[in-house]
Amino acid sequence: MYCIFINFTNSLSVTYMKKIIFAIALSSLLFGCSKDTFNDNYSYNENRAAGAFYEYLIAPSATNSNIITYNNNHYVCVDTRTTLKNKLFVFFLGTTGSPEFYKLIVKKAASLGYHAIGLMYPNGYDMYTASAASSDSTQFGKCRQEIFDGTNQTTGVNVDVNNCIKNRLYILLVYLNQQYPALNYGQFINGDTVRWSKCSLAGHSQGGGHAFYIAKKVGVESN
Repeated sequence: MYCIFINFTNSLSVTYMKKIIFAIALSSLLFGCSKDTFNDNYSYNENRAAGAFYEYLIAPSATNSNIITYNNNHYVCVDTRTTLKNKLFVFFLGTTGSPEFYKLIVKKAASLGYHAIGLMYPNGYDMYTASAASSDSTQFGKCRQEIFDGTNQTTGVNVDVNNCIKNRLYILLVYLNQQYPALNYGQFINGDTVRWSKCSLAGHSQGGGHAFYIAKKVGVESN
């Protein structure tokens, strides 16, 4: 927004003040006031003008009909008003949380040029209760591994390949690339998996642990 401040002194005549006020009014008409607008509505129209903010709420079951639990909407956004990094920011929720609780974090990442996703995944308490009740010191890691890739690691959690983090993120990217090809989510797909080297991971509470665990297992983006 452009602002003009004028300090009128006693030495200015009324006529002169009127001329200045007129000049300011004319300048306002010619140049106006500019202010970035922020679209907080959900948009499903990829044909909008360049330089727009796009956000989507997408049910995991819309990307894979085998997903019927932990089905709160993924939150996805990209801001083409800024210079895109061509990197993917993935945020993992805290225990029992929903992506909509973390919209501000995901939006902030988008404003910095990331394609940003708040990912819904199996984030119940079972990992903690199973690990607390087990004498196996590796139980916690086994639970995280199963939640990540759906391999049968332990009876402490029950996450299959359809519902694991790895697959949920991959099929969401496939869905986004099919539905909104102009937004170029395909760059984060590598064959039948996620292109982890272009991903930056973050999370809250349980999600923070998953982000750290996954970063140890795959080669994520380092900057």
